[in-house]
Amino acid sequence: MAEKRIVITGAEITAFGRLKNFKINLSDGLNVICGLNEAGKSTLLLFIKAMLYGMPGRRRSGELLKDRERAVPWGEKSASGVIFLRVDGRNTEIRRKFGKTAAGDRIDAADAESGDPIPELCVSNVGEVLLGVPEEVFEKTLMIAQSGAFMGGREDEISKRLMNLKSTGDEKVSAEAAAEKLTAFANTLKTSKGKRIPGRIDVLEERIASLRQEKYNLMTQLQQSENTRQRCEAARAELKEKESRLAACEAEYKAAIAYERAAAARERAVRAEECERRLSELERDEAYIRGSELSEEICREAARLQEEAETAAKAAGAMHDDCEEEAGRRQMKGVLCSTLGGAFVAAAAVMTVFMGIFAVVPWTAAVIGAALIVFGIKFIQTSKNIRDTALSKCIESERRAETAKRRLSEIFDRFGVSSVFELNDLYIKCRGIYERISALKASKAEFDDVGQDYEPDVTESGPTRSAEDAEEELKRLRRRQVELAGEIKGLESKMAYSVNMTRIPSDIDTEIKAAKEEISECEKKLAAAELAISVIRDTGDKWRSAFAPRLNQRVSEIMSCVSGHDCGRIRVSEDYMMSLTSDGEAYAAEYLSRGAYEQLYFSLRYAVADLICSGLPMLLDDILTVYDDERAEAALTFLSCEEKRQIFLFTCRKNEAKTAERLGANIIYI
Repeated sequence: MAEKRIVITGAEITAFGRLKNFKINLSDGLNVICGLNEAGKSTLLLFIKAMLYGMPGRRRSGELLKDRERAVPWGEKSASGVIFLRVDGRNTEIRRKFGKTAAGDRIDAADAESGDPIPELCVSNVGEVLLGVPEEVFEKTLMIAQSGAFMGGREDEISKRLMNLKSTGDEKVSAEAAAEKLTAFANTLKTSKGKRIPGRIDVLEERIASLRQEKYNLMTQLQQSENTRQRCEAARAELKEKESRLAACEAEYKAAIAYERAAAARERAVRAEECERRLSELERDEAYIRGSELSEEICREAARLQEEAETAAKAAGAMHDDCEEEAGRRQMKGVLCSTLGGAFVAAAAVMTVFMGIFAVVPWTAAVIGAALIVFGIKFIQTSKNIRDTALSKCIESERRAETAKRRLSEIFDRFGVSSVFELNDLYIKCRGIYERISALKASKAEFDDVGQDYEPDVTESGPTRSAEDAEEELKRLRRRQVELAGEIKGLESKMAYSVNMTRIPSDIDTEIKAAKEEISECEKKLAAAELAISVIRDTGDKWRSAFAPRLNQRVSEIMSCVSGHDCGRIRVSEDYMMSLTSDGEAYAAEYLSRGAYEQLYFSLRYAVADLICSGLPMLLDDILTVYDDERAEAALTFLSCEEKRQIFLFTCRKNEAKTAERLGANIIYI
């Protein structure tokens, strides 16, 4: 990736802190801004940073004033200015206005030569877009102040970029992040040990098992439905056969009655008298008398009342048992809480005797005991309420059952029966008697119509059986007809709810096949991801082994330049702590003098900036305060010879500015 080159060519400050109508021209290389204390050096440094990254919205820890409060001049509503940049050869100007709050901030970014606006730049992203680094990286690498020791850490943005350099050779590409993403992707395919969220392969395997179980259940339901259908068809066929036989039997019965009536025509008077006798007997039949007002609707009503009575009785019993069990549990809890509360109260009384009435422990035990007793009483009261509620509901169910039984008893008493079966049997008998009476009356009417001189041909063959035999068969056929109708109705209801044919087994087989194919594809992806993770980690190990020597060498080079002599071998640890090797012995950097310690950490900060922010401007705020004259000149010599970046050195000492001017630096006095 090509190195980005940024140069700040100048700035115009309309009003920013103590600086007003201030203009400054800057050059590439080393720029030394020299001025007395309170001259505005820190304000200028803050202006450059604010023009790139804006103003923070909140105070930082330990700050008495916000940067925004220092920037907006006293008595004015805003601060404003212009900064001129050359970005990879393109001249750019950034105009900003800072209000007392972030809502009042404005920005105008444009090409300095054509005047065309740069729409990708906004209030919050100028530095990150132009410099390519976030504000945290800018502050910790490109802004170095006196005693600005670099502190690393796993969550630090600088540490992350250095770790990327260690792993991949590119500060923006993290091998660990790539491996983690691939691992996360692999986990989405197949759950690893200790993970709760199932992967896609696990989901598909569970789906296949579910589909197989669904297919088995569907086949079972289909077989059961087919068996039910066959039984229903058999019952319908039998019913049709019984209806046909019933019609034939009725015709045979009528034929037998007609034959007997015709045969009795010779003895009309005897037969008429016999008819009268038989009619009289039938009309005096107890079943006929009792069931004269009985109808099919009354039979159905009796069956419904019997079912309602039985259902209400069962519901009352079940409700009573459930509520009694719940009430028992609550009462047991109440007794347990009350007993435990009593024990706490008793213990509180004993502790009061030994510990004194004002002791905290007895009072605490007494309060806990009282609370437990109150909860116990509430549990006992709840159990009583449950029993009362259950009793009222059971009474209501029993009342419905008694009402149904009473109405059923009225029907039984009315027709002199003791069960629904007897009532239905009485209805069938009454229908038979009624039909016989109708037939006898019809026969009698026919006999009455026959002339006195009518004589039937007694040689004619009569029916194969008597009317009574035909009548008995009619009774049996009618009973069987009723039974078959009920059986068919039940089977049809069962067929309607036995299976919901939303799909067929072949559809499930298709889904299983598709799931297996997807599992095969996922397994291929999983194998590829695992191979990629292995390759990335192996490559990262190789880069890490090559990174440490680069950083150590660059820190040693810079330290030798700023100190003016060979400092030996410097090593930087994983946590960016440093040690030096001298005369074959290694010792920690903390053993150095303050000045040497500052120079060593400046070397580390500068080396880090070279690695992750090469080509970007660097702001140094009074970093030479603890340097002696010889090392200060060595450091200025090093800074003035740097050609990779533009450097700003803020100082209040004129001798440093004169030394830098002698070395060819651009000197600005404010």
